Amino acid sequence: GYNSNSALVPPLRFNDDLTTQGPPRSQIVVDDGVAYITAGNFLYAYDLAAQNELWRINLGQLRGCTPTIKAGRIYVGTNYGHNTYYCISKDGVIIWQTPLRRIGTSAGLAVDTQNVFINSEADGRMYVLDAADGSIVIPAVVDSSYYTRAIGFLNTGIVGPAATGGNSKPAIWNDYVIYAGVLGRIAAYHRQTLTQVWSRNLGLLAGILDSPCIMNDRIYLGGAIHAFCLNASDGSLVWQRLLGLRCTTPAALPGRVILGSGTELVALNDETGAIVWRNGSAPYSTPAIAGDYVYAVNAHPQIGLQAFNIETGEIVWTANQRTNSYFRDCGPTIAYGKVLVPDSQGAAMLIYGSPTASMPRLIPPFTKEDYEAAMADEDTYTPKKPKSHHWRKKHIFARFFKHWLIQAFG
Repeated sequence: GYNSNSALVPPLRFNDDLTTQGPPRSQIVVDDGVAYITAGNFLYAYDLAAQNELWRINLGQLRGCTPTIKAGRIYVGTNYGHNTYYCISKDGVIIWQTPLRRIGTSAGLAVDTQNVFINSEADGRMYVLDAADGSIVIPAVVDSSYYTRAIGFLNTGIVGPAATGGNSKPAIWNDYVIYAGVLGRIAAYHRQTLTQVWSRNLGLLAGILDSPCIMNDRIYLGGAIHAFCLNASDGSLVWQRLLGLRCTTPAALPGRVILGSGTELVALNDETGAIVWRNGSAPYSTPAIAGDYVYAVNAHPQIGLQAFNIETGEIVWTANQRTNSYFRDCGPTIAYGKVLVPDSQGAAMLIYGSPTASMPRLIPPFTKEDYEAAMADEDTYTPKKPKSHHWRKKHIFARFFKHWLIQAFG
């Protein structure tokens, strides 16, 4: 969630979009100048510099599984029939595919140099595939006789020291892979031995629906009504903060943890969990940070992407150029001086960037030709000397006088 690019300063300008067959299903992931997004049944690759689609591949029903990039390969899962997990080359060729029983893929997966780690939405178990060929390393890291199924409205998985309850994307920290789930279970496994290191139960109502955010040795989580901070080395609880309904995955940087909660964007102190500021008027997506600004998508259909001052929480810019759809789990992505936003109303991805330093500030009144010339050649265009504001008054008077003459004398 944090990007140190201080050159990305609002107000931003709409640059381009990617029109797809069907709404977006995932967070946008960027690697080596190429953006990857799942929309409808397709995985798309988009060149940010050339501003054109490179390729698309039909994989079946893609329901929220964010692509993961590792060592020049793209890993993604589908939700069509029995789940199928794919490894795809950067030119859109399938390297391997592995079918699994219906385990749910809404959270995505994590990959290291050796394994692909999957958090099952259906049974709350951990599945591990070989990253090289897709073979199943461990079908499910649990002893199924040890667990009892939860009862009640949160019945979406199996509770137990190794099971998490699914949904959230695993996170990798040092030698650990960390899972969190809707049933409040969070556990860490050693990535090489696949043995459990620690496990913690945050409570059945913790409701961890989104992925962990890890900064230094701290794990930050958004739950059903709380934000949590845990020690990554042993799982001990550092703090928890009661906020509002449905907290998102946090974005973190030294001194701040920022997340959507209820109808606000909230900034917390990273060490204590104390509320630093809160602002907003509708539910917000998972935020992203660039320099001194926080970007998040507002749920209101006429608002869309907004930028907040990271110190004060003041809303400094709103992208009301077009209507964005709202994705609580899929917020903006910041890369290569751009903000990429999932959108389902006419395009899967909207791209915003800062005006260049040479972009002239047009002083009204200016003509349509002035604006179009500036947009077409922002590096060389020099605006005409602004006309006096008295010109507008004279122009209006002249039109009125001409109209009076026609009416009076035909």
